[in-house]
Amino acid sequence: MCIYDFTVSMKALALLLVLPLLAVCSPRPSPVGDLPSLDGLAPDPQRMPRAPREPPGQVPVRHILCAYRGAKNALKKIKLTRNEARVRAEHILRLARAKGQDFARLTKKFSDDANTSLDGGDLGVVGHGQLHPDLERAAFGLGPGQVSPVTESPRGFHILQRHSPTEFQAAEIAITYGGARESKRYQLRTPRTQEEARTLAEQIRRRVLGDSSFYAEANAHSDLFNHSVGGVYPIFKKGTNPPQLEEIVSGLKTSEVSKIIETETGFHIVKRLPVQRIQIRQILIEYRQPGQEAATVKRSREETRRRARQVRSLALEPDSDFAALAAEYSNGPAANRGGKNEPFGRGQRIHVFDQAAFSLEIGGISEIVEAEAGFIIIKRIR
Repeated sequence: MCIYDFTVSMKALALLLVLPLLAVCSPRPSPVGDLPSLDGLAPDPQRMPRAPREPPGQVPVRHILCAYRGAKNALKKIKLTRNEARVRAEHILRLARAKGQDFARLTKKFSDDANTSLDGGDLGVVGHGQLHPDLERAAFGLGPGQVSPVTESPRGFHILQRHSPTEFQAAEIAITYGGARESKRYQLRTPRTQEEARTLAEQIRRRVLGDSSFYAEANAHSDLFNHSVGGVYPIFKKGTNPPQLEEIVSGLKTSEVSKIIETETGFHIVKRLPVQRIQIRQILIEYRQPGQEAATVKRSREETRRRARQVRSLALEPDSDFAALAAEYSNGPAANRGGKNEPFGRGQRIHVFDQAAFSLEIGGISEIVEAEAGFIIIKRIR
């Protein structure tokens, strides 16, 4: 071996020994290096958290997430350690509480939640049991416009802001009469005069304020196109429905029923509903309908009911795997996803399904629900 080769080899060996040391000794980038400076910013007292006078049933919330390496669902690009993520979150918190700062804009720039960042971090209107317990305590401890302290969940560190709702949901009963202005949204189901319509609307409102369900009254009497789902409108954003309806709904408290509103089309009763989207798994067990002897499903209705009872018993056992049961026993395309449905709001399913699903706590399993040509078992997962 020549002296030159030996010298090159020694240099290469030295480089191999030095590089790891350089990597260890090189300072890590600052976790706040890409964030705006805090110099000159003054805190806004209106954004400091103060417990509401009356505990809210629901709150509209947006958030900023600072994730760290190893946190639940953290993206591969996340390199921060847990402590670095905390430092970053505390810096963003000071920005978010400063005068003149736009929380939604900060979210779009700096949140690590890919599902909500483009929408300003909006988590929608959340009720009890929908968030991690620590996040729920933080969210329900805020008044409008206020910003929470940094709060940790398995996903990382969060800053939450309670904001004004941008989504609404409502149900409506409309009682029309002969001679009222016609509309594609209404169909007079029972001939009546204007005075008869007024009297009926007054009776319905009294019953609804008593112990009668809004769904039952709408289904029985409303002349609106959506009477079969209890008059429930899908969740809507401000500016997407008739201005008069939006004004009425936004002026009501959640679950409050309006006074009777008279328009050219008749008499209207509106109820504001809580905005809520849930997610479920379902097991659908179908039966053969009369006159469908050639159908793939051969079970009778009673055989199917017995099978549904057996499957529900299995689902209620400790450590039962509902998704596996759905894959094994459920009919329909959702079986391939372990019975998992996309998130949905009230009014998108038949009433008995809605009633069963929305009455469940997260993790709860429903009684058996009968739908057209089948029995359904529901588990709420979100």
